[in-house]
Amino acid sequence: MRQGRFAELGFTPRGILNLLRWLPRTRWPLIVLYVVYANVLGALIVFGFLQFGLPPEDAVSYTDLGDWRSQLLFLGLLSLGIAVSSMVNLGYAVPTLIWNHSREHSANAQRAKDRALRLPSWQMWTSGSLWLFGSLVFVGFIARHSPRLALIGAFGAVLGGSVVCMIVYLRSEQVLRPIISEAIADGAEAKRASKVSQRVQLVWLLCSGIPAFAIFGITTGHELGILHGNPKQLMLPVSILAALTIAVGLLAANQLAKGIGVPIQALRGAMRQVEQGDLSAHVEVNTTTELGLLQSGFNDMIQQIRGREQLRALFGQFVGSEVAQRAVEDGVQLGGEERLVAVLFVDLVGSTRLAFHLGAPRVVKLLNEFFHAVVDVVGAEGGYVNKFLGDAALVIFGAPLELENFAGHALRAARALHEVLAGPLHETNVGIGVSAGLVVAGHIGADERLEYTVIGDAVNEASRLCELAKLEPGGLLTSERAVGLADPEEAQHWELGEEVCVRGREAPTRLARARS
Repeated sequence: MRQGRFAELGFTPRGILNLLRWLPRTRWPLIVLYVVYANVLGALIVFGFLQFGLPPEDAVSYTDLGDWRSQLLFLGLLSLGIAVSSMVNLGYAVPTLIWNHSREHSANAQRAKDRALRLPSWQMWTSGSLWLFGSLVFVGFIARHSPRLALIGAFGAVLGGSVVCMIVYLRSEQVLRPIISEAIADGAEAKRASKVSQRVQLVWLLCSGIPAFAIFGITTGHELGILHGNPKQLMLPVSILAALTIAVGLLAANQLAKGIGVPIQALRGAMRQVEQGDLSAHVEVNTTTELGLLQSGFNDMIQQIRGREQLRALFGQFVGSEVAQRAVEDGVQLGGEERLVAVLFVDLVGSTRLAFHLGAPRVVKLLNEFFHAVVDVVGAEGGYVNKFLGDAALVIFGAPLELENFAGHALRAARALHEVLAGPLHETNVGIGVSAGLVVAGHIGADERLEYTVIGDAVNEASRLCELAKLEPGGLLTSERAVGLADPEEAQHWELGEEVCVRGREAPTRLARARS
């Protein structure tokens, strides 16, 4: 049935007809089948106990229940209970079944998802109430003929009704598991989910508690004089019940352990994936208990972590991975600190002229190639690209993260950049200037908008050296101090030259050029 036709389900001839056409395509037929199965099994347990679970002298067969009216009443109550249970449960389940097919998101949909988690309990209480009503009517009817038989029958009805309730709950939970799991994953109210302890108790009642209660009833009935058989004859039914209790209890315990252990193992495996950095981990929500909430919560947590990692990666693209990592670990505060660093400036020559002659698309492509090369080379030497300034880049070595031999890394990066940029930027030239010294490094701006940057004489000197380098044939200049702070192996690649006075500095700067 299409989503638009769900509104046609109602207490009208057309609505009932649409409902009857649609229900066979849902999981409802399986639920009805298990309700019938549970009630028939409950009736068989009642008569099985009365005929084979008691000493031979006290055994009660179907024909011993009274005349044909008693037998007909029993069958009628059983059939009526199945029919009423199916109809009542259907009325409760229809909103959930509709949500499962339509996947709509509304207040009604939320109530339908919450109701999905209550369906097994609802069906259990419905079946239990109908069995209680039917048992009272039937026992009251046969009590007129034989109070003793009515008492024995009432005990059998308690056993049968308990089995029916347990089976209806467990089977309904099994049939509805896909729907309940989807409801949990889609945000059903957590407190509606069944508890692991509740399932353990139900399985214990079904497999151990009810047989033990039957044994208790047989022995107590004999002591009270309700059962008249030979005490020695009690051994056979009691032994059979005890053997069944042990065998069925072991099987049930094994299945219960798997039902709890398998989801936990899946969660542990997914957690190992996350520990190894794999955020694609996902667990299937395949249980209707609190473990299902745990599975759904794990998936939600991983989704949030993935979102934060994507935001962090995006943040790193704008401010640099080092600054992003430090901000995540230590937080961000306005202020700075003095750091001894190396500063590298790299700038394109004549980019304005290029924009006029080449056109915007070609210039953008050229700038992207330029900055890509800068990021790759600088990253290989441990530098931090602090900012892009139009057609220039400011790079820092030694901040925000400490870097041993920062000057040597900066000079190696400058030489490597000069070689790398000669290829893709054959249409223009670049100027590269390197300096070293004390700077103030930190977050500057306002609480609402700030950035990480460096301020100091070394920054100004590197910028001026970059301007001078544009006039040099090699396009690469550094200061004597930067060479002096570098390791000897790198320093030998540089040759000291003349002193110059650059704009904005009182002290002269002695230049150094890369050896040919």
